[in-house]
Amino acid sequence: MRQSRIFRLTVALVLIAVTAMLAVPPVSHATQVVLKSAHLYLNAGVLELKGEFGDTPLDVWLADRQLQVQSQTADEIVATMPSDVENGSYWVLVTSSVDSGHYDALVVVVGYGQAGPAGPAGPAGPAGPVGATGATGAVGPQGPAGPAGPVGATGAVGPMGPQGPAGADGATGAVGAQGPVGPAGPAGANGAMGAMGPQGPAGPAGPAGPAGPVGATGPQGPAGPQGATGLTGAVGPQGPEGPMGTQGPAGPQGATGPQGPAGPQGSPGLSGYQVATVTVNVNLAGQVGSQNIVVNCPGTTRVLSGFINRMPAGVRQAFPPGVAWSGWVSGSGQYTFSLKNTNFGGYADAVEAGAICANTN
Repeated sequence: MRQSRIFRLTVALVLIAVTAMLAVPPVSHATQVVLKSAHLYLNAGVLELKGEFGDTPLDVWLADRQLQVQSQTADEIVATMPSDVENGSYWVLVTSSVDSGHYDALVVVVGYGQAGPAGPAGPAGPAGPVGATGATGAVGPQGPAGPAGPVGATGAVGPMGPQGPAGADGATGAVGAQGPVGPAGPAGANGAMGAMGPQGPAGPAGPAGPAGPVGATGPQGPAGPQGATGLTGAVGPQGPEGPMGTQGPAGPQGATGPQGPAGPQGSPGLSGYQVATVTVNVNLAGQVGSQNIVVNCPGTTRVLSGFINRMPAGVRQAFPPGVAWSGWVSGSGQYTFSLKNTNFGGYADAVEAGAICANTN
């Protein structure tokens, strides 16, 4: 079975503290790199590491594979988890890119147990501040005129209006032509005076004359006495808060301060990073069986850490219960592992042991 085969989603991550199993040079374990825990998120394809990582760039290794670091803070590193990792136990090594004395490691086992349930959702964060009012958009074009509505029904006849004022008297007609003068008759006797007739009705009123001009304004009269002060009215309710004003323009940029002194030069980093492995068929007797496996680094490289896995059918896996191992740096370029079988029955298997090696500049 090849290592590149994609493993199933039923993967759990078990963290094992390896302080006793990983030999670290006495003066190289710095407090700037302390690996405390790791969390694998398969759906997102990331490995999340917690610890104390300082402020220098760090590299993350899964056995002999360097992982891509997505983000790094003083207490968290998020790295991309390869999709073709097979079940087994692996060393996770976090090492400084610029200082060989800053590193730490954990052993992880992939492929045993089921993933735990998802945690409850966190509380919603507070609402953000109200943003500035955007500019008024341009007025859109006028839409086409709608069709004419139907003709309404004829309204009812309104009431008769009041009688208008009487019209003016017509003009006096022209005097007719005078007829011929007849002959003068004899003078008659004077008749008796008749009684006075009744008074005739009054004629209609004439139209009103035009209004006369406004008279001149008279002098201002003296001021009257001041009245008593009235009671103070109750305070009215507070009006609504007005809208937030737009943000003012940014102030001018301040002058650049003087350049600070250069910091001290860091210690040299690692070079020639590589992984040395050996594959051994072990056969351990029941209860008392033990065997040592030695891995040598090539050339002048020195040991940083080591890892060991059982390899049934070429697949890396963790050792079964009752088979324990330990490892230590047995030379500047050598790592030794010891396997012990505490089971009643014997144990035989193919085992891969490896050492992570590099030159310290």
